Amino acid sequence: MKKKLKKVFYSLFFLVVAVVIFGWVVAYLPTTWKIQNKGITPGEAAILRQSYSGPHDEFTTTDG
Repeated sequence: MKKKLKKVFYSLFFLVVAVVIFGWVVAYLPTTWKIQNKGITPGEAAILRQSYSGPHDEFTTTDG
């Protein structure tokens, strides 16, 4: 009985160790982003702001 219990304990221990190692590997794998948008530089934002002809600081709220 003692040998059987020892075998079960080692099996469970190695299973837990394998799951932890697998989790670490999966956690640090590189992934690709689902959204492929790119940011713009402050200089590009300034150029876009200067070329915009609409009002910059006006907006309509839900209560008018």
